[in-house]
Amino acid sequence: MQSDEHASGLFDVRTLDISGPLVLTPRRRYDDRGWLAKAFHTEALADLGLPGGLGELFVTSSGPRVIRGVHFQGPPAPQHKYVTCLAGTVLDVVLDIRSGAPSYGDHCVVELSADSGDVVSVPAGFAHGFAVLSHPAVMLYAVTHVWEPSCEGGVRWDTAGVEWPFSDPIVSGRDARLPPLGSFVSPFEYGRDYAS
Repeated sequence: MQSDEHASGLFDVRTLDISGPLVLTPRRRYDDRGWLAKAFHTEALADLGLPGGLGELFVTSSGPRVIRGVHFQGPPAPQHKYVTCLAGTVLDVVLDIRSGAPSYGDHCVVELSADSGDVVSVPAGFAHGFAVLSHPAVMLYAVTHVWEPSCEGGVRWDTAGVEWPFSDPIVSGRDARLPPLGSFVSPFEYGRDYAS
């Protein structure tokens, strides 16, 4: 991963092994009460070439051994996600599902925790999931489009080559029925801009 200083001073930015996803570390301001940081800032994101318009925010709380994912929302309402951990620790996974991409089927793994405050930027064209390493783990998602059930999809958690921290996770019935990566047909094409 490579670090760059963001001009606005709000974030430190790390690139990952796959082009597209980023880790944004909000800079904290400390005083006698504790600290304050901006985990989301429209103009700072725009300076980084990232979308800043929000469709909705949502929060999940999960117990130990839970795996959620690996999910995406595709066209015509593709989501760019900003994901952070508000409590606990998770192993966060971003999977490239852009058909024709040199990195199609590759993934990145980032440990997210409330202590670090890191935010993972997940562009449209990538699927996202996480495994809970502590209890409870509370995750916040900021997404560019509201949930559209007809556009949601995913890849089964155990078919993308991810080294998950446990082999007997708790997964939803829906996630267990997602297609394996080997037979998955992506709605995303490499080189197409899905930002809106």
